Amino acid sequence: MIVNETDNTSTICTSPDGPFSLQLNENSRTGFQWKISASSGLQVVDEGVSWYDENGAPTRMPGIRGIHQWTIFPKTPGIQRIRAVLQRPEGSTGHEQVFALNVMVNPLDDTADKG
Repeated sequence: MIVNETDNTSTICTSPDGPFSLQLNENSRTGFQWKISASSGLQVVDEGVSWYDENGAPTRMPGIRGIHQWTIFPKTPGIQRIRAVLQRPEGSTGHEQVFALNVMVNPLDDTADKG
């Protein structure tokens, strides 16, 4: 499953055996970068930014736009939360764009293992 800006403020459902990707747009020319935090029941792996040039072609150099991607591993059943803030490296002004996501981690169904 891939989650992006269109899922802002929504709730998704997953299980502990199902990692998902979070992809948020970044623009190197503005200097803003996503800072992400998540509840302890989620393991977040930062996959970095894929950059694109003015024509939309992938590039190795920071381009006009990029997609920052994280792989999220649900670990603990229950409601978990992700919050990301698009801010400059020097800190927050209080007017940054915010992305919020609720993640309902359903317990694995182990009834199939019981006789």
